[in-house]
Amino acid sequence: MPRSSRIRRWARPLSRLAILGLAALLLLELAIRWLLFSPPSALESMARRLQHAQLFAAPWEDDYWRLRYLFRDPARARRPRSHPLLGWHTPKIDPESFDHVDRGGLEGRRPLLLYGDSFAACVTPEADCWQGLLEASRHGTEYALLNYGTGGYGLDQTYLLARASLAQYVAERPLVVIGILVDDDLDRTNLRMRGWPKPYLVASASGRLELDEPVAQDEAQFLAAHPLEIRSYLWRYLVCGSGRMPASVENRVTGRSRAQGRTRERSRLILESLAQDLQGADVDHFVVLFHGPAAEETPPGEPQNGGWRESFLVAELERLDLPYVLSSLELAASRGAGLFVDAGPPLAGHYSAAGNRAVFGAFLRGIEGRFDSTGHQDSMR
Repeated sequence: MPRSSRIRRWARPLSRLAILGLAALLLLELAIRWLLFSPPSALESMARRLQHAQLFAAPWEDDYWRLRYLFRDPARARRPRSHPLLGWHTPKIDPESFDHVDRGGLEGRRPLLLYGDSFAACVTPEADCWQGLLEASRHGTEYALLNYGTGGYGLDQTYLLARASLAQYVAERPLVVIGILVDDDLDRTNLRMRGWPKPYLVASASGRLELDEPVAQDEAQFLAAHPLEIRSYLWRYLVCGSGRMPASVENRVTGRSRAQGRTRERSRLILESLAQDLQGADVDHFVVLFHGPAAEETPPGEPQNGGWRESFLVAELERLDLPYVLSSLELAASRGAGLFVDAGPPLAGHYSAAGNRAVFGAFLRGIEGRFDSTGHQDSMR
């Protein structure tokens, strides 16, 4: 049989097979979308097994947080105090003046202004948090700590809150402490939503960091302006949720390398702006680098190998002449002492009361001018 005849003989069945295969993939895609986003049905239990954001996206993608919102149980949803600049704020901060409710307790002492995320805010009672530990320390007669720490904040929100609130304290000679969680705070700067809409900073023509758009008032408004970008949930499930794809494929599909590059660039701009504001205000300041549970595995007296984030932060802080202390030194020296909360999310991985007491040693070193950065060994004024 001539070759052309053999080709014609097989062309039709192969074409039909290809069409059937595409139709099957399309039906699977539609079935997944129906299970994920349709109202409850007889297949609700199957849908619940699929409705997990990590099966379709990675935490460095906004789609991951969009899906978490869409899949959550409305009865268990918590609505934070929305803010047009910060995204959300704690009840201890006046949303217009950015004054702190505990300011009246200064009683003539120098304010120690602490900014950061939940590691700064603490998940323990206040007596076991930084303000309580400072009050009971040898420095409690000179300083009173006003805790501006806010759960879920990234370095961008920490910077915005410090920029908005610092000016009102300058006459009182504050000591400003910026807390940065090495494990996660840099990555959060790339997100427009993290459990709630948040600010997204870009450099203006003047070089100053500004919001690229107003922060959405709630999740529904955010999704209306920024809908899901996933094109195929079947493909995303195969990549992220099946457990059968190499990590390299998942990282390529979810854009991990691109996200890391953006994280570095945005974090560098934020740190530069932060340094300019602190040095321009002529206030004493230092940075505390908080570390997660991996720090317990580091031998005592040796800095934690925090991957690219810690090395990046240390290099940038040195370049910008921002003094800092590493909490990993205290954590490693006290490992095995129950330093982290033994509970499920969202408390898991945070410092326990024992962890706070250990890391408070880093605060003391910073207050006394005994920094880990080279060239910074001066006492506070």
